[in-house]
Amino acid sequence: FIVTGPHGRNPDAGEILGVPLARLDLLGSAWVEAQLESLRTGRGAGGAGPAEVELVVRDGRRIRVEASVCAPRPERKGMQAYIALRDLAGRADEAGKWREREADLNRTQRISRLGSWELDLVSGMLEWSEETFRLLGYEPASMAPTPEAFLERIHPAHRESVKQARAQAVHQAASYALEYPLVRPDGTERWVFEQADWTGDETGQALRLLGTIQDISERKARAERLRQVEKWEAIGRLAGGVAQE
Repeated sequence: FIVTGPHGRNPDAGEILGVPLARLDLLGSAWVEAQLESLRTGRGAGGAGPAEVELVVRDGRRIRVEASVCAPRPERKGMQAYIALRDLAGRADEAGKWREREADLNRTQRISRLGSWELDLVSGMLEWSEETFRLLGYEPASMAPTPEAFLERIHPAHRESVKQARAQAVHQAASYALEYPLVRPDGTERWVFEQADWTGDETGQALRLLGTIQDISERKARAERLRQVEKWEAIGRLAGGVAQE
């Protein structure tokens, strides 16, 4: 919205900003002052902006807005200019909500030991969630994710099968799911379950791979303990039958 121009101030601007215009110091911003001075002296090329600036309300409060300054006829020195402001409070609120949602997602992934990743097949850019970093044995955001860094953590005996599954997902537009062990920097192994799917364009060309990995080490350990119990139970039954004979 236009705050001020050659025909005076916009009476609706104060209501939009939530600040009476009589109390708004438009010259409280060094950026706005510099642009107006540039236009007054004829040095400005018709205006400037948009730029994020801070304005002072005369009761001492400060508000952040996106400001643009322009003159309809910049060749005429000394004429009034238009000053347009856009309230950024809503943008800040949205950014805050986005950060909260991202923090909630990171906490949820950490609790569930579930990480996510995304590979842009056009640019080659790979993104990992914080929990993916941790599952692979890296500090979150300590490095730029790469496919090589991911594969480096996969047990050598399973590395090729994971590479083939990912290549097949790209070339055949297929999803995949598989289990394999990771080898952490301290030498310990953790089993994970990975699944991934692709998204593409209208021709069926794959553009992105979206995947998750989840730590299933405890599940694997429980399954192994159960297998051992069943094995010894079977041996016991066999031994009992032999003894009866």
